[in-house]
This record gives sequence, structure tokens and C-alpha cells, in this order.
Amino acid sequence: MITNNMIDKKKLDAMLKRVVKPARYIGNETNLIVKDKAKVRFAFAFPDMYEIGMSYVGLQILYDVINSVDDVACERVFAPDTDMEELMRAEGMPLFSLETKREIASFDLLGFTLQYEMSFTNILNMLDLAGLPLAAADRGDDMPVVMAGGPCAYNPEPLAKFFDFFIIGDGELIQPELCKIYRDMKDASPEGRVSKSEYIAEVSKLRGIYVPSHYDVEYNDDGKVTNRVDYKGNPIDFGNYPLESVLDLHHVGAGDDTLDDAIDHFSKWLENHTEWVESSPS
Repeated sequence: MITNNMIDKKKLDAMLKRVVKPARYIGNETNLIVKDKAKVRFAFAFPDMYEIGMSYVGLQILYDVINSVDDVACERVFAPDTDMEELMRAEGMPLFSLETKREIASFDLLGFTLQYEMSFTNILNMLDLAGLPLAAADRGDDMPVVMAGGPCAYNPEPLAKFFDFFIIGDGELIQPELCKIYRDMKDASPEGRVSKSEYIAEVSKLRGIYVPSHYDVEYNDDGKVTNRVDYKGNPIDFGNYPLESVLDLHHVGAGDDTLDDAIDHFSKWLENHTEWVESSPS
């Protein structure tokens, strides 16, 4: 029986006897930090297997930085290998954290690190394993705020539909502030609850936060962008006439098609890189 949003640990013990590397899902490492009475729980998600994620120095830094914030607990979750995933789906066990074995869906904040594009499908799979809708628009106030940062956050558009916001820049500088804002909003609420839209509106004022839902893009049937506006409704224009070389180029194709593709795929990030960090929602 699952209580207090914890997974069934007896069932987990039985499952671990049937996987290749059970140590991936146990936790209990040296210097593990467990906060039983934290007001805010942040799940740090690395969208790959345990061995790969634990090799990432940034995880070690952020784990310590976030856990140093009063009343905030940072717990880890990694993508399970295929043998464990099959068992989790067959047994109806949702994705869980290593530290306390809590269901990821019960956390206040869920943050993914985007280290390489090949992990993007793992992100969607982890959301599904957690029992969370993939699209940000489909997740309500009773579900975690889902954010992302890391090197690939500098081109957030391929994942814009799935995240509430992106952190552009060093996470160790802004992540504690994001957790403090959530904690303070929770303390200020008589019900002890935080409105997701109000929280996102508040953090959007911070430098380096990009909220995809604060921008609108219209597309043609062929998938190309036809219109781009910022949160104030102002049109965004990049121009349509690239320079044409009088000599053969080493990298061929740098012409109209390349510019169109760049505009289609990177329009919001390129134009608003210095604007969204100071923006507020409409």
C-alpha cells in the first residue's frame, strides 16, 4: 500500500532482484542528503542512466547548492534502464526519487538538465513514467512545475511545448532563488498551496528565465513561421535579404533557405535573448 506519496518499498525490493543493476535505484550513497520535513521538494532529473548522471559534475554542485536552502530538499531521479522500465510499467510503479522513494508527480518542482539532444526522448519517457502529461499546458496546479536548464537550453524551442520555463545560464546561480520564491509563496498562502501561473509569472521577472507560453508563433501548413510576436503583441522581424557572396563559399547553402530555416527553428530565442529575461506576462 502506497502512503504519503511513497512507492511500495516491498514491491521495489522484489523488483530489484529481477534487474541487471539494482544499485541504480537504491540510493543510500555516501553523503546522501535526506530532508524528511522540507517545505519544498525539488526533483533533479538527469534524463539518462544513473552511471551517466552521477558522472556529471553539475549534478553534484546543484545537489549541494539546492539542499543548502532552508526548508528545501533536492532529490535525484534518473532514467531507468529498459529492464527496470518494463517492470515499472508492468507493476504500475511510477517514477520515484532515490532519496526518499517519493513519486516524482508529488514533488513541487521538477528540473531536467539538458546536456545533449539525444536525451530529449528520455525526458518525455520520464514524464510519462511519472504519470504526468507531456504538454505543459495539460499539467495543473496539483502537478510539479517542470523546468529545464543546461547547455541545450540555449535552443529551447524543440522542447518548448513540454516545459513551463527554461533557465538560460548557470543553474547554480539562479536555482536557489527559484526554490526560495516557491517556498515563500507557499508560506504566504493560507492553504499552503502555490498557483503555478502566479509562480511562473513571478520567476519570469528574473534574468535568464524564458517562459514559452509568454510568446506566440504562427506557422504555415509547411511548418514555416509566418508571424512572431512577443508578450506585448509586438511583431518580431529578422529581415529577408541575406548577403550573397560573389565567390564560391566553403560552406555551401548559406543563402535564403538557410536563413529561413534559422528563423523557423531559433526565432524566439535569437530575437528575445536580451528581452525575455526582463519580461512579464501579459
